[in-house]
Amino acid sequence: MYKYDAELQMWAKWVHDKGVVIGGSSFEYVERQPMRNAPSRTLETEIELAVSKLSSVDELSASVLRSHYVYARRNDTQESLAKSLGIELYTFKKRLRKARTFITNNVFEK
Repeated sequence: MYKYDAELQMWAKWVHDKGVVIGGSSFEYVERQPMRNAPSRTLETEIELAVSKLSSVDELSASVLRSHYVYARRNDTQESLAKSLGIELYTFKKRLRKARTFITNNVFEK
């Protein structure tokens, strides 16, 4: 189990609560809010900023992370998620590790 799995689950819930459209960035949602109602920098927004940053340099790893935490249904397996992204399970796991490392380095241990 990933050390910061609970925090990424909280981020996934935050993304769902904000009603983010698949393919969009919930951080873009945060940035569009009027300044007087701007949310404080929370752990969830920090994670979303890091995922958006990751997406700009490695879109597949960001997609794998979102697929695993945000878009997966209860009965989805990593194999079914990999298939939905059109990649092999090995690639899915490799990219998930890469994304988690990126999030760790840019959010939790910076």
